[in-house]
Amino acid sequence: MKKFTALILACIAALSLVAAGCRDNDTPENPETQDKNVTIRIEGDGGCFRKISFTVEKGTVLNAAAYENVMRINNGGKTVYFLGEWHTEEGEKFDFSAPVNESVTISPEKTQVYFEEDNYPYIVMSANEALKENPAMKTVVLPIKSPVSGNSMTNGTLLGGDSEDSIFNAFNYIETAVIPEEIHTVSGALFLNCTALKEVYFPGYGYYMNRTVTPNFLSGCTALEHIYFADEEALADFRTMLDDAVENAREENADTANLERLKPLLAVKTAPYMYWDADDKASG
Repeated sequence: MKKFTALILACIAALSLVAAGCRDNDTPENPETQDKNVTIRIEGDGGCFRKISFTVEKGTVLNAAAYENVMRINNGGKTVYFLGEWHTEEGEKFDFSAPVNESVTISPEKTQVYFEEDNYPYIVMSANEALKENPAMKTVVLPIKSPVSGNSMTNGTLLGGDSEDSIFNAFNYIETAVIPEEIHTVSGALFLNCTALKEVYFPGYGYYMNRTVTPNFLSGCTALEHIYFADEEALADFRTMLDDAVENAREENADTANLERLKPLLAVKTAPYMYWDADDKASG
């Protein structure tokens, strides 16, 4: 009887091993063990991105609008770059329309938007003429920090130039301009004859209203639709400045049409946010 029982148990054990082997052979690899992520690395960005390495799921399509043909403020706060096409380490153009299925390192074609000099208490700027005829150059961001911030005067006057000497004279693809609060005075025809310019933002206008913004900095901007301010108080300050400028022009028998046309364009709207973390807005 004992031998018979032992034989039965041995047969059961053998059958169990065979069944287990069949199950192992028939079961596919567990998909949870596969690596679902790939790494995107950014090089040569001029400090425009705070995070230059991040992961996305395989098959992610990156948001080209957040990378190509955009303005990016570098981490230092003063320099602004125009980022154009992106390339891989092999020198091939990176295709933003294709899903990313393997880790990749990409680099942008970057162009500095303007150059500035410290001429206390002024910010003297010159635009990069290489961008003038670039149809993708639709946004311009003025200095975020004054170069004289180490002195007692932590904000500055932006010298726009006159007539043909205007910084952005006839940059006819610019549609949006952002002038940060560090600039309390715009002197000269900064955006002279920028015929595509539609929107101008003053994120902090009114905080430094001890000085006057020169109204003719928008001379020749025939497509202008709005001048935006952070709140109603800043808008009211600018309107008061315009009224004073109109009155002064009349006393001097000067043409006030360029000033009067700005009044109905004033509105309140938040300025576009130019800083960006790549991994927060990676996909479209």
